[in-house]
Amino acid sequence: MSAASRQRTCAACGAPLREGERTDLEPLIDGKIRYVAVHSGHSTYAKARTRRSRPDPAISGHETPERRVSADAA
Repeated sequence: MSAASRQRTCAACGAPLREGERTDLEPLIDGKIRYVAVHSGHSTYAKARTRRSRPDPAISGHETPERRVSADAA
């Protein structure tokens, strides 16, 4: 019995897995190594985030120290 037929729903989105539909398997490690079925292209893993060396004040609303100094000097 395949993981998809045992599971019946996608581990990522919860939608039903249809009979004969192509699925992917992802490892789930919770003390034991198990595999969960997901729709092709879906993932249970969070997407990678890009890191910035400094927060962008236009996006975050925070001011950088240089901007505060220049605003005080003006």
